[in-house]
This record gives sequence, C-alpha cells and structure tokens, in this order.
Amino acid sequence: MKLTVGEVSKLFDISVRTLHYYDEINLLNPSEKKENGYRYYTDEDLVLLQEIIFYKDLMLPLKDIKYILKQEKRDKVDILNKHKKIL
Repeated sequence: MKLTVGEVSKLFDISVRTLHYYDEINLLNPSEKKENGYRYYTDEDLVLLQEIIFYKDLMLPLKDIKYILKQEKRDKVDILNKHKKIL
C-alpha cells in the first residue's frame, strides 16, 4: 500500500511540513516521488517513521536519531542504554 504525505500526516498525527523536513534531511525519504512532487510512503517507510517517533518521544535529537537508524540492532540497544543512563 502507498500513502500520500497527507494520509501519513493524519495517520501519525504529525504535520506535512515535518514529513517534508525529514525528507530534506534524509531522515525519512518516501519510497516514491512523482514528477509532480507527490511523495508516496510504503509500509516499510511507515515502520521507519514509527521508529523515528519512538526515538523522538525519548527526546533524542534528530541528528542522533539519524545516527541510530544507521546502526545494527545490537548497537541500537547499547546507544539506548547509554541514553537511559544519561536520563
């Protein structure tokens, strides 16, 4: 299934501008961009967005979230444990 920016915005209760910004900083890029500028998100994109929102709820900065997303699962656990100690 492919969802538009507006549909994802409503589904996750975040602004369209936030999704555009995530695309600009290469945090969350839609799987498909049409010539007319429309962005389409797949189920895989939505899983990634859910992970981003989870990290934001932990009050991690976007640059740290971007770093974490690139790590292997075991490394993510270590990073989150360090963050937990800081909190």
